[in-house]
Amino acid sequence: MVRLIIDRIEGDFAVCEGPNREIVEIERAKLPEGAGEGAVLIEEDQGELRLDQAAAEERRRRIRERQRRLLEHKGPLI
Repeated sequence: MVRLIIDRIEGDFAVCEGPNREIVEIERAKLPEGAGEGAVLIEEDQGELRLDQAAAEERRRRIRERQRRLLEHKGPLI
């Protein structure tokens, strides 16, 4: 089982980030319905792809929290 995050869609391919930050391209036609930028995919051992909605929502929550903290920060960032 491998976890992939869709970084962007380029033409007929989804450019994904793999577990070790490697780039993996997947044909758009092979993506599960509803998959888009920011989606978290699980690739099963048989090569089947499925969406992990809970992981995607948790990822979005963490990103929003980081953005909030950066915007609230008043002093120098370094």
